[in-house]
Formats: sequence, C-alpha cells, structure tokens
Amino acid sequence: MIVWLSEKSDLVPEGLTLGQLSIGADGSASDCVEEGCLARVATRDEARELPAGALALVPAGQGANIPLLENLAADGREVYLTVNGLGPKSFDAAMQALSGIRVTLCFEDASSDDFGFFRQLAWLKARGCPVAVSTTDPARALAVAAMQFDALVCLSGVPDLGRMGLLVLAREKAAVRPMGVDEVEALAGAEASLSVSRPMVAGERLAASDLAVVTAEVRGLMPSLASVLAGKTLGYGIAPGEPLTFGHVKGDM
Repeated sequence: MIVWLSEKSDLVPEGLTLGQLSIGADGSASDCVEEGCLARVATRDEARELPAGALALVPAGQGANIPLLENLAADGREVYLTVNGLGPKSFDAAMQALSGIRVTLCFEDASSDDFGFFRQLAWLKARGCPVAVSTTDPARALAVAAMQFDALVCLSGVPDLGRMGLLVLAREKAAVRPMGVDEVEALAGAEASLSVSRPMVAGERLAASDLAVVTAEVRGLMPSLASVLAGKTLGYGIAPGEPLTFGHVKGDM
C-alpha cells in the first residue's frame, strides 16, 4: 500500500518498515518535478507539464473529460481516476479512453455519513481495478489500510502511519486470529514510538517540529499522541532516537 502525502512532516517514520507501506509525494502538476510523484492534472496543458514517469491524478469533475484522458493514455501514464460524480455511462466512457494503461480508481471522501463512505468502498472493490481513497479523516485512513486498498491520498496533514503500517502487517501475516498491538509489533521486530528531532533538556517546551517517529526495541509514546504532546514541558532531557515516555513530560496528558 502506498500513502501519497501532500505535506512533508517530521512525523513520517524514517526507516520504518511495517509490511508493504510506502510513502510517495503528492502535488500539483506545476510542482511535480520528479519521476514517481502523483500530480493533480485537470487540463491537457497540465498533462504536458508532467515529467516522464510521473503519475496523473484526474480530480473530481474531470473524469468525463475524454480528451484529457486520451492524452494521458497516449503518454502511457499511470492514472488515478477520481470517480466522484461519474454516472455509469460516463464511467464506462472514461475507462474506455484509458484502456491499455494502468488505472487506479480514486474515491474522494467528502461525506459525513459512515455508511455512505463504506458503501462507496464496497462498489470500488467490486470493479476489479486498483483502488485508492482520498480522505482527511484519521479513522477512515485506518479503515483504508485495514480493508486492503492499494493507496491513500492525503489532501492535507499526515495520518498515523505507524498504526496504518501495523494494520497492513497484520493483514500480510495472515494470522488465524486477530492479534493485539504487542503481537503485531513483535512480528515487525520493532515498535514505532515518538522521539525528538534534536537534543532537548529539562524545562524545554515541546513544539510539533521537535517530534519525530523512530523504531526502537523499547516502547515509547504512540505517534498518534503527537498533537497532545505539542506544548508540553519536558521534565527530563532526551536525545534524538530515544523513545519519548510519559516520564519525560511534566503535568497531566
């Protein structure tokens, strides 16, 4: 599974291998300057700007733009096709225009209705194509990892990559029963924990930019607690790579 991030963050685990979870860069056509990035493309002019090897994300509202799709297909590009707003005939026409290239169907989550969200996912899974979901909801990002989707497109922010990786790993190990977090992390051979990005001493206040995710044999605070820790004061010094624990932090969490 690949996670496409539009924002760089110190909370992206470096060297963290939890199953087949990998990180890619997501941006606009104008700022996509390297091979292998995912770029939003809404016009043929933007399609012509893309470097060789870049993937094209056709946004909602452009899935019925057949000339654009034919242009991308002629370039042999891999395409993420956002299906929001496409009726049955428009969907069939879009898939015909993109025949002969790899197409990933992408659903842009904009619904507050959980049932509607999962019903859309069920429809996508039945298409027989690779499937991606674009969402900013942390719980739905975890659902994407647990339900064996191919990609997650993050429109903003960074999801809990440590927990997503554990879900992917648990699925790949094909366990005969659900495993607890401790068991899954044991399979990975390491645990994802929060640490700091620079040496810090007692009395310093933690900023979001001071936090980093590391893997360690000793359990520290979960990466999902990063937003809670920002602004807290250290009671003890800590070095980069050392797992951050409750004992390092003054006051209540």
